[in-house]
Amino acid sequence: MELLVDLTYTCAKEAIAFAKFGPLCESQKRAGVQLGETYVNDRAAKEFTMTIGDELAEQLKCELAASDFVSVLVDGSTDCSVIEKELSYIRFVNADGLVCTKLMALKDVQHANSSGLLCVLKESLERVGISDYDKKLIGFMSDGASVNFGSKTGLLTKLKQDEQMPWIVGIHCLNHRLELAVKDAFARTAFSQICVLLTNIHSVFERSPKRLRALHDLAEIMGEEVRKPARSNGTRWVQHKVNAAKILLKQYGLIISALANITDDPKIKGYLKQMNTLKTLALLHLFVQVLAPIGKLSEYLQGDATNLLFAQSAVEAALATLANLTKASYGEELDKLVLAAQAKLAESETGIEFQSVCIYGLKDGIDVVNSTAPDIAKKLSKHITSRFSDILSESSFLVRALTVLDISVWPETKDELYEFGKAEVTSILQHFAEVLREKVDSSEVMGEWLQLKIYISSHMRHLPAERCWSVLSTGKAFPNVIKVINLLRVFPVSNAVVERCFSTMTKVKTDWRNRLGEEEVECLIRIKKEGPVPGTDAAKALVKAAAMRFLKAKPRRGGSSKEKDHSSE
Repeated sequence: MELLVDLTYTCAKEAIAFAKFGPLCESQKRAGVQLGETYVNDRAAKEFTMTIGDELAEQLKCELAASDFVSVLVDGSTDCSVIEKELSYIRFVNADGLVCTKLMALKDVQHANSSGLLCVLKESLERVGISDYDKKLIGFMSDGASVNFGSKTGLLTKLKQDEQMPWIVGIHCLNHRLELAVKDAFARTAFSQICVLLTNIHSVFERSPKRLRALHDLAEIMGEEVRKPARSNGTRWVQHKVNAAKILLKQYGLIISALANITDDPKIKGYLKQMNTLKTLALLHLFVQVLAPIGKLSEYLQGDATNLLFAQSAVEAALATLANLTKASYGEELDKLVLAAQAKLAESETGIEFQSVCIYGLKDGIDVVNSTAPDIAKKLSKHITSRFSDILSESSFLVRALTVLDISVWPETKDELYEFGKAEVTSILQHFAEVLREKVDSSEVMGEWLQLKIYISSHMRHLPAERCWSVLSTGKAFPNVIKVINLLRVFPVSNAVVERCFSTMTKVKTDWRNRLGEEEVECLIRIKKEGPVPGTDAAKALVKAAAMRFLKAKPRRGGSSKEKDHSSE
């Protein structure tokens, strides 16, 4: 039985269809593996998969039962069957003191309004054993859609008012904010033309194998390496843009030569004319330079270990980098390009050579760069500051409270250390009084907070902050204040994990598997995203537990005579 469950588990991890299970079993039999004659069909594969998914869900229930506070991350999308889905993740501190973000549920949405989403969220929480969500739920994260954050009828408003949980803190996904800030800054600027060009060049070679083959042939003749122009939009929007621009710049001359050989599409002439100008070439260099720090910020915000305090520092660092762009040089590559163009203009020449092709429009290109560089950096800074105002503001009670988590900035002197964090801990006790009432003795918190600060400063200052809190969370010392600390640790920063899960959904539920139901898709995603690597000790333990669960839940045919006697009675 365990061999069959293990094979099913591997198929689920690799998104192999249930219908392939039978042939795979026959292949294993031919190799000498003893699998028996029963449970070697697609129906058994589905039952095994659901059992493994149930086992993982049961483990999640146990983890959540031991946790004091949770935050939820939600987002919606549509699958290949054009069914609206609501995906929810849950963030908590587990028994080992580690912050975890795990799949809670993937549900079909009957009504995509705030009332319908509230029903879905409540069902999802109850399915993972949190029926008392009004005593655990402290944070809510989503994108900025009005159905989630509308001031009158949004989902967050309903949680606070209809469900009587006014303490819940709603956080608009920081990665989504960053995308919106970049989009706002690029609107009606020369960079918007670069974005369109990147999309157009990708389409030229993505949709035509003939053109792509011609590009590779040309690269072979010229002795150059070539990569297909990349897609410039996607889940990680900023990084996609930067990557697409870098690829285009690296083979700029080769792409121009390939476009010049295409004569069956009049649009190509327009792309070719645009790329033959210094304006486009210089803007591409500037595009990469300006977006590089934004791309790093976006990637950092997607990290599982990032909290709001670290996110605040990262945003401030990105803003400082952008401020330097308004007064510093353009960068080494762009400087060389501008100097070369200025030298040619001084000699009354009209073009320069770049990667074996001729680039024209030198004066216009230099003028555009001189006007665009400081302007775009200022616009980006302005819109990022606006979008992240609550995170950057010193008046944000949550960001102020989170400073207590960073032990590296704690005061060195004893007098300052004794006073540090009092106001922040007090504000948390007041704001979350309702959910803390049954879990924390508030009268003991401030005393424990003082003892905790002294202990950490004396014995644990050398540890990273997360490691320090994880260790203390598993002990019995400071039981009240540690719960307050763990409450602060579960606030999320980004919905990136949810977006990645939707990408996984497109691999699990394809056009060829579009009849998979809600529960089957959820189980398959849970296994693929959170199941241990096949063959490891953790995977073997999961397979063994799932096999036992299956045997207990499904009576086998041909039971013992004792079982038959009991059944006849």
